[in-house]
Amino acid sequence: MDKDKIINKIKNLLELSSNNPSDEEAKAAFLKAQELMYKYHIENPETIEEEEVYKAGFSLGRLKKTEFVLLLSVLCADNFRSKTCSRFNYVYFIGFEEDVKAAMAVYTYLLKHSLLTRSLYFARNKSTPQTKKEWEYGYVYGLHQAMNSRKGYELMRSVPQKVKEEYERLPVEKLFDSEKDKGLGITSLDGAFADGFKRGKESLNGREIEEK
Repeated sequence: MDKDKIINKIKNLLELSSNNPSDEEAKAAFLKAQELMYKYHIENPETIEEEEVYKAGFSLGRLKKTEFVLLLSVLCADNFRSKTCSRFNYVYFIGFEEDVKAAMAVYTYLLKHSLLTRSLYFARNKSTPQTKKEWEYGYVYGLHQAMNSRKGYELMRSVPQKVKEEYERLPVEKLFDSEKDKGLGITSLDGAFADGFKRGKESLNGREIEEK
């Protein structure tokens, strides 16, 4: 569907929602118009300007680029209409500017939160490569559940076509989709995995990400 057809459809839906004797039909038309505006990143169909795809790099600094660090970036991108990739010691987010800034703000917070809560757990429990891996996958799984359970955020998981096309052209290391099976090799759902799951699931509770 080209841009003009999309705009006309949105206008027709908004007109239907404002001039309709049926409250139910008016609401359905408005929600459909809102869905299309989110999907195609249109703030105002009367004054639309096509937005450029924005790229921003996040330096990991001294933090190693582990699978856990990359999984967190995939989850953040998935939930803010963006894509993510990595190159050297950087994680990149690709999308429209507001979406990318939001994804990076949440990613910054989650890195700090996960490192802190993991260190608290292993200050009381023995750390081995296996228990560390189990805690990290527990955190990712808990966070994934928390993000997917949020009502009203479904449209934020729809990546605009323009972003997808730009992402495919990038000559960088692409990161996998968070929905795919990773072959985790978890040996126990108790202990480290359970604590990581709890911490990940609670990570967004009562937390407001400051506007950057």
